[in-house]
Amino acid sequence: MGPATIFLVMGFILSLGTTLLSANRARSDAHHTLYSAYETRVARDCARSGAQMAIREVLVNSSWREGFDQKALGGGHFDVTVEDAGTNGELGINDILITAQGTYADQVQEVRASLVRRAYSHYAYFTDYEPQIWFITGDTIRGPVHTNGQFHIYDRPVFTGHVTSVADDYATYRGIHDPDFQDGAEFGVAAIDLPTDLEHLESTAQNGGRMFYEDTWLTFESDGTVEYQTRSGTSGTIDLDHINGAIYVSGDHDLFVQGTLNGQVTMGSEGKIRIQGDLVYNEDPRIVPESDDYAGLVALDDIVVQDTPANRNNCHIHASMMAIDGSFQVHRYNRGAPRGTLHILGGVIQKRRGPVGTFGGSGSTGYIKNYAYDERLLSTAPPAFPIMERPVLVAWAD
Repeated sequence: MGPATIFLVMGFILSLGTTLLSANRARSDAHHTLYSAYETRVARDCARSGAQMAIREVLVNSSWREGFDQKALGGGHFDVTVEDAGTNGELGINDILITAQGTYADQVQEVRASLVRRAYSHYAYFTDYEPQIWFITGDTIRGPVHTNGQFHIYDRPVFTGHVTSVADDYATYRGIHDPDFQDGAEFGVAAIDLPTDLEHLESTAQNGGRMFYEDTWLTFESDGTVEYQTRSGTSGTIDLDHINGAIYVSGDHDLFVQGTLNGQVTMGSEGKIRIQGDLVYNEDPRIVPESDDYAGLVALDDIVVQDTPANRNNCHIHASMMAIDGSFQVHRYNRGAPRGTLHILGGVIQKRRGPVGTFGGSGSTGYIKNYAYDERLLSTAPPAFPIMERPVLVAWAD
């Protein structure tokens, strides 16, 4: 074998060795990359499982804040912290933040979940029970809708927001039904419990708001004040800028309201709330998007649109209204001539649906409904408005 041949063979052997070494290194790097990806995936799965376990705990008990410390799972472990406004100053008063870290081998992954306890004012329409009162053609309900009962539907009412019901389906009138669920409908969902008292609203009124202890009449003025008069004859003026936004009537007494609201207030009554005439915002948020006018009406008993001269030719109400153990209803709804349209901007939350009008062969009485949702209520609420006990998941950062 000549020198040239020897050099050629040696070069081939060297080249082959280099190729094999590179291949081995590539296989090793690929194996390391693959295993690293596996470790990362397992660590992330640990974090996800920890977050999901914490969410379940909070949904069962909204005050649960214990978290988890190095809880073993699949050869790794996870740690979970649960924070609220008391431990994290960046959170809102009804916010809950769950942070889960999953660890496997050398990999650490983090998952976050945000929950919120919403005010009942989130809903445009909410009932605990639906009697045989019908949504009919001409009715338009905008915004989120829920019932713990069963809807009764005749012909073609319009629902622009998402609709949920505990019942498996809706009831129909003589088989005539064609509802327009523009944002879909879900049936057979879990019930949402109503509160049993107004303790928080009463406490807020006692500590920086205004308390009354007899039947009280409120007339709101566009300058940000409200004129009040009680059954015993006491009268005066409240500047809404000088209270915390809560007005409360204690005992079995009624609250009468009307006027133009410039400010933020939630009015509570252990009796009935009676709407004497239009109750509207000084700045309608549909026209003035930056409006900061908010009204809440919360009664243990009924909220009633009174049969007054002011209410016999349409009625406008800007408020989120809640009748905890009663109904939102129209006084003398089945008598007299039609009263036009009941325009609501906000929402109606009630124990059982109350009547606002009649329809059929004998003629119509009361009002046709035009319920408009205040889109601002998706992210905020009137002062001290009752909060749902069960939080909901609003964000997941994976």
